[in-house]
This record gives sequence, structure tokens and C-alpha cells, in this order.
Amino acid sequence: MRPPDELKLIYLGCAAPEADDFTPSERSYPGNKAGLLSFLDRVVRAKAHPLTSIADLFAGSGTVAVHFAEAGARVIANDLRYSSYLTNCAFLLSHAGNVDKGKLRQIATYLAALPARPGPLARRSTPLLGPELAGKVQACRTAIGELRAGGRLTEQEERVLVAALLQAVDRATDSRQKGGRLPLRLPRLGNYRDNAVFNRDARQLIREVEAEVVYLDPPLGQEPEADRLALLDEVARGGSGGAAGQGRLAPSLAPLDDWAEAERATRALADLIARARCRHLFLSYSSEGVIPNRTIWDLLKTRGRPECFELEHGAASAAGSGRVTERLFYCALQPLS
Repeated sequence: MRPPDELKLIYLGCAAPEADDFTPSERSYPGNKAGLLSFLDRVVRAKAHPLTSIADLFAGSGTVAVHFAEAGARVIANDLRYSSYLTNCAFLLSHAGNVDKGKLRQIATYLAALPARPGPLARRSTPLLGPELAGKVQACRTAIGELRAGGRLTEQEERVLVAALLQAVDRATDSRQKGGRLPLRLPRLGNYRDNAVFNRDARQLIREVEAEVVYLDPPLGQEPEADRLALLDEVARGGSGGAAGQGRLAPSLAPLDDWAEAERATRALADLIARARCRHLFLSYSSEGVIPNRTIWDLLKTRGRPECFELEHGAASAAGSGRVTERLFYCALQPLS
């Protein structure tokens, strides 16, 4: 197959979404709110209308952030995991001036046909993917980096292609698919120029951002599927210790540990609530969380008059039995003094 620089690529701008484009709701990500979007949307719109801007400080899969971006709000998205940061960059920062989607479709086809190759990323991927798929991931990630270094991709186009690769790896680890195929689907892109995406500890970032709405969806306890998420971060970073394209080390994931134990999680949440600069604060925290309901209520009372909306849904609990109650806390905040 000819390499991409021999293809006659024509700038097409951001084409209309195609049926094969993937959305954040398709990501196999712990805590993905895809099945709860209608519930969240109804409550947020009822309490914060019209919604002009929203800061999603634990954006994860990007499902909630992209939903409100598509609804016309300016979005600030943040996640400490580099793979989530990079995927959210792909979804929320793309526009006709920095992404040629026609070109990327051709490159994605080229990447999917590359033979497996050895390398550090392949070695780290083998336990979860097997040797053939791991070698394909190495080949794709190396080629994307080379295309960017050779000036064939903008920074945003590199992010979009890596997001496509992350989705392929995500599906492969989730389905335990066999064989050497690694089809790449591009993310469904919008046309955004006013959004912002960060890769920071939410407790630090909340001191700096200001939005009409702050939405918090912190971890509920011990992070599930840690090995798979670590692999996605490795793919996002290109198999190196640094953050790809950033010239710096990725941030430590140690702050995530604070959400695994009730006392530390309570302190972390108290810090976020105390420092939030917004008119409307929403907090998703289901019945599986380590922080008691009453504690959350009392913390919110320090900034205003809280309300709580509940939805029981059919997802199995982490313990494997029973149903989960999704709680969406709301508080109209009194301004910081």
C-alpha cells in the first residue's frame, strides 16, 4: 500500500458525520453516562436555563461534555487521564480550520492495513491484546507520530487519529477480539472554536476556571479496569513516559487515589465545593460511592440550598447484584467572598 504522502489528498474541511463515526457514548469507559444523558439533561436544563457554559472537571469518556457542546454551550472539559484528555481534545477542539477529515479517512485506511511491528508499546500491550494486535497498535501509533513529525498532520489531526486508535484498542480489550484486524473509526467531529480541554487535577483547575455551570462526576471508589486504562494512556502517550506532543511528563495519577477512601474523598469534595466559581453546581454521585449522602448534603449547604434528584437504573452494582441509584445533586451557589 502506498504511504499517505503519495495519496492525492484534497482539503475538504469538516465533512458531515458519517454512519461509521464513533461517539463518546460508545466508549467502554468506567462511569460513562451514556445511559443517563436524558436524566442529566432534563435536570440541568430545568435548573440552569439558558445554559451558556459548563465546566466538566471529571470528563472521562466525554459523553456529558460533548452532549452540551452539541447543544451550543461553551465547554471546559478536564480529565487527569491522558487518554481521556486527548480524546476530549479530538471531540471538542476540532473545526474546519484544523482538521481535514477527508484526508484523515484515507490515512485511517492506510493505518488499518499496516503490518504488525515490534516495539515498547507492543510489549506493554501484549498481555491485554495478544502479540498480533499489540504489534498493530505499535505500527499505527508509530506511523501517526511519524506523520505528525513530517508535517503531514496538524496537532489536532494527530489527536483525532490517536483518538481513533484509542477507540480501536478500547473495543479490542473490551470484546477480547481475536485475529490481527484493528479497524479505525474516526470520532464524530463538530465545529468548535471556543471550548477548552485540560489534563489537570480538578482540585487545582477549579481555582482557575469560571463557568455558568460546574459539573462534577468524581470517581466513586477504587478505579476499575486499571490495567486497561493504563494501556490506553500508554497508547495516547505514544509508548513513552512523556505526554505526546507536549514536551512534558503526563501528570501524576496519584490524586485519583484520594477518591477511593471515604475520609480522603470527603476532603477532596469539600475542597471542590468550597472553590467552585459558578452559579450552578451539579454533582453526580451514585449509591455505589464511598461518601455518605448526608455528608454530601452538608457540604453543599455551606454554599447554598442543595437539592437531590434520583434515578434508579438497571446497571448492575459493582458488587454484581442489585440496582444502582444515580443521584444528581444540585446547588445554586452563593458567590465566593
